[in-house]
Amino acid sequence: MAESAYASCALAILISMIGLWGVNLRVQDPTFIDAFWGLGFVMQALLCIPHAGFSIHSLIMAALVGVWGLRLARYLFARWRTYGPDKRYADLLKRVGGNPQFASLYAIFLAQGLAMWIVGLPIQYAAATHARLSIQKLVGIFIAVGGLLTESLADWQMAQFRANEGKDKTKVMDRGLWRYSRHPNFFGSCVFWWGVYLFAAPALISWPIIGPLHMTFLLLAVTGIPPIETAHRNDPAYQEYKRRTHMFIPWFPKTASASRAHRDDDNSASNEASEKSTSERNDRDETSRNDEDRTRSSALRRGGEGTLRSKFGEDQGVRREQVAESGL
Repeated sequence: MAESAYASCALAILISMIGLWGVNLRVQDPTFIDAFWGLGFVMQALLCIPHAGFSIHSLIMAALVGVWGLRLARYLFARWRTYGPDKRYADLLKRVGGNPQFASLYAIFLAQGLAMWIVGLPIQYAAATHARLSIQKLVGIFIAVGGLLTESLADWQMAQFRANEGKDKTKVMDRGLWRYSRHPNFFGSCVFWWGVYLFAAPALISWPIIGPLHMTFLLLAVTGIPPIETAHRNDPAYQEYKRRTHMFIPWFPKTASASRAHRDDDNSASNEASEKSTSERNDRDETSRNDEDRTRSSALRRGGEGTLRSKFGEDQGVRREQVAESGL
């Protein structure tokens, strides 16, 4: 039954994450958990086959998720072995604070396990489905395969770029699929999970939609695009690439005029900020000059009064001497 499929997947993910956390205590680098992101979904798909009675529906689901997950796991594991620790995890543990060993358990491993279970809801739901293949399910298969191919091609193109030109930090990958989207791999992953949902769901809109919605949210707003865009915010080459290339959904590069307009908007905003700063600085200088003028005027007035008092004192002394002399 579906209820037991949900529980089986949750328990398997929990045990796996605690075990992987133990591995992390030894290697002192949680980056390898990225590879298990793909394997965790393969595990869920395999666990759900018996719950579905080895139906054709569950076998197709396992095939789709198996190919996607195994390919992604291999790619991410190879990336970890080649490039080492991912700075995102170190930054995350700094923000969390406390003991980094314990913090990694709930902030990285258990958090990723929960996300894995939520995204995998369509897989678990399909375990209780014994419906025949329909037009919607065929469309779902087609969309899932398209997303798988898109993500695979984007990852392969990026791997080739890093191997040949990645050491040159002045260059940006802007060829192939990356010419039409700054994150075609994430787009392909997102499309894949929407295809999986359409294959598993009984209708276009049903509660397992939580899975692909959560995946889309993670990619667009949390662990996918934001860290990459932030890491390149001071990279002039990437900012130029950003002006002419769409962020997520692949489309033809922006025209030169649109790119110039975007750049002009940035320059205009920068000029406005500069003018505002200059105006504020001029106001401060004017205020400072006025204060200096008032100070000098006050000093002159005090000096004039002192001179008058001194002159008055001298005149009084002369008169006293004259009176004294006349009295002799």
